Amino acid sequence: MNIAKNVASFLVKAFGFVAVFWLSWIFIFRPISMSHVQSSVISEVDEKQQAEMYSQQLVKANEQLAVIESQQKRMDALLSQYEQQAKRYEAVLQKWEQQTSIRK
Repeated sequence: MNIAKNVASFLVKAFGFVAVFWLSWIFIFRPISMSHVQSSVISEVDEKQQAEMYSQQLVKANEQLAVIESQQKRMDALLSQYEQQAKRYEAVLQKWEQQTSIRK
């Protein structure tokens, strides 16, 4: 009878241990691991959104660079035109000064 009690006690303890193990696994560890999976899924979605926003910003930046380059080309053309006008004005002033010095 003593052996039967020991066997029954062992089986009850084993069942209790297994029950505690699986209950803790189901109610504690699994939700923690699932929350990690959900957060990784959410972080993947966030990463995709950030990558999309980054690509949109790159497109806008490239468009702005194109606009700036065209403005720079126009400014270069205007500056060269102003330089030519300044040279012509200097030539006119020199001729005018020469003409006024002749009359004196």
